[in-house]
Amino acid sequence: MIASGSLFLAALYTGAVWAAQAPLSATSDGTNCLALSGNSPRAIFEACCSGGTTSGKGSVDGVEFTYSCEQWAAPYQKTPVSATSARECAQRCAASAECPASLWSRGGDCFFITSASYNARPTKGLLLLEKTGHVVSVSEPGHECDEAVDIGKAQCEKDAATRCETKTAALTENAKAECAKQVALIQSQCETEASERCKAEVAVAVQEKTSQCEQEKASLAESGRRQCEAEKVDMCASCDAERLKLQKELDEANQKLKKLEAGASTGTSASSTSPENEALIQEISRENFASICPRFGGKTFITTDSQGYKHEWTLHCHTNVAGASTPNYNFSCHTQDIIQLLKEQQENPSFRALWVNTNNVCTPWTGGTVVSGGSFLNHHLVLPTRQPWK
Repeated sequence: MIASGSLFLAALYTGAVWAAQAPLSATSDGTNCLALSGNSPRAIFEACCSGGTTSGKGSVDGVEFTYSCEQWAAPYQKTPVSATSARECAQRCAASAECPASLWSRGGDCFFITSASYNARPTKGLLLLEKTGHVVSVSEPGHECDEAVDIGKAQCEKDAATRCETKTAALTENAKAECAKQVALIQSQCETEASERCKAEVAVAVQEKTSQCEQEKASLAESGRRQCEAEKVDMCASCDAERLKLQKELDEANQKLKKLEAGASTGTSASSTSPENEALIQEISRENFASICPRFGGKTFITTDSQGYKHEWTLHCHTNVAGASTPNYNFSCHTQDIIQLLKEQQENPSFRALWVNTNNVCTPWTGGTVVSGGSFLNHHLVLPTRQPWK
């Protein structure tokens, strides 16, 4: 009787273990992407995005999401959180009412989208998770398994009672001694099995606690590393801001010196444009890439080069670049003074346009032709409006 019950419970345990391990290998076409979990973000990303289906829908913690492979969106929170699966990234987003969507990378980073008016674009190595706004009821896990265990246990006890009654009816008075011997043997076996089960349960509990401890240690180490990196970034940003401030002050001092020298040599003012234009370029010169728009969007202004030629420009806010030209990317611009950047490039005959963004990237375009493209948030384009003249 006890042996039969042990086999039944073992079968249930085996089925439960298979069910817990099944999500990672349950599909190769991405249809159950939000059900996958584990400690290998790259393997889960491949399972979601390498098959024929690279998008789908699912629910996490009662919140419905759609997912799309090879998609990127902005604006997003620059500091990611760790997530070993698309499901974990969706769980973190589902827990925040201010998270309309999130990005999950194959490296295990989860970025929150910070605005409901975000723009999605194709990008390799990322998966876009978007809330649909639907709430899905979540059933209590394990309920069916508990019912199956109760039914199996009741059936086991019923079968055991039937066998016991049949065996008792068949015994004769002369078999009482043998019956007592068998009862003692069964009790011994039961105690042995109980002892073995207890040892196995203790071993599993120890293993789980050890694994949990290792995970917590790893999480603390990762948290410390990220905090250190964040502090380094803050320190670098502070240093960069101070450097830019000093550079701007130096540039302004040099400009004033040039004007004074020019005025002293000619006996006239160093300015060769109208007072209104000089005031305008002074105002623009004081702004950075983030603050210049929309205040000066569409403004036309004039700069003068060392040969006395005048160059007329127009500022286009939040604008992409079109045409056929060569970009010269500078991912850490030495100044965010657009007037200074134009003066540094304006005497180059192949200079066509200046394109900047709020992440301190400045890109002179040379050769060919450049025209204003479509809308592109946080990117500003400065184009010449006519040929230089004296």
